[in-house]
Amino acid sequence: MDSNNNRQPRGRPRRSPENLRRHALRVAVSDLELEQITVRAKACGLSVAAYLRRCALVGSPVVQGLLDLLARLLAQFRGVANNINQASHRANLILAKDTPDPAAADAAQTEIVGTLGAVRTFAADMKPVVAGLTTGGEPASLNGHTGEPQK
Repeated sequence: MDSNNNRQPRGRPRRSPENLRRHALRVAVSDLELEQITVRAKACGLSVAAYLRRCALVGSPVVQGLLDLLARLLAQFRGVANNINQASHRANLILAKDTPDPAAADAAQTEIVGTLGAVRTFAADMKPVVAGLTTGGEPASLNGHTGEPQK
């Protein structure tokens, strides 16, 4: 019996005829443009060819990543707003009593002020990111943020 008949095929699977890439495009770019494209492709974990295909056919993977980040930021800000609302509600309940507890009122105030301070710091850190998006340039670093305000 020939052992070659029982072998698994080696190498990359063949593309279907409709997915074969038969056409090459030639695009002239400057040295600076080539460097920028290469850096952006690498940042997205793509080859230059895959990056250009994705940008042309789907949209910029960088922009999609930023849109995902902005969606996470929005969800986090909704959570922060909810936390501020709950702390304010507790403070109002404490102050509405005939004899409010000063320690409880101070704790509620501290919680609200701390949360607002964290939001203010986070918003300041995000200004360069938003500026980069609105000018059409590369956004600035996210300063280590993952989309969650830090307390």
